[in-house]
Amino acid sequence: MATSKSLSKMRSASRICKIGAVVIGVIGFVATALYISSTLSFLTQLQSNQTNQNPGAYLSVILPLFLLVVPTLFFVLALYAMGTLLDFMGDKTKSERNEQEREEEELDYDRMEIVPLPDMR
Repeated sequence: MATSKSLSKMRSASRICKIGAVVIGVIGFVATALYISSTLSFLTQLQSNQTNQNPGAYLSVILPLFLLVVPTLFFVLALYAMGTLLDFMGDKTKSERNEQEREEEELDYDRMEIVPLPDMR
């Protein structure tokens, strides 16, 4: 059974993982938005300057977007899942302790009988 100190460490690690997932998600979203806005300005300049459109230019612009989005989503999901797992493990040991306390409270003292000990002579 886990001690209360390890449970508090587990809960704080859970909070840190979930906060880290949110921070990485926000930073990834901001970076993606900045990349998309700069890409759109680049594509409009490319389209106005060239009459012959090269499909390879679009691919070279979109590929880094995937290289930005995929790792961001991976780390957000991994950190949030780890935080949820740690939170579940901390709550599980807490609920086991509550179950034991409930079982002790549910003892029916009205049905208990006091039986005298046999005489030891």
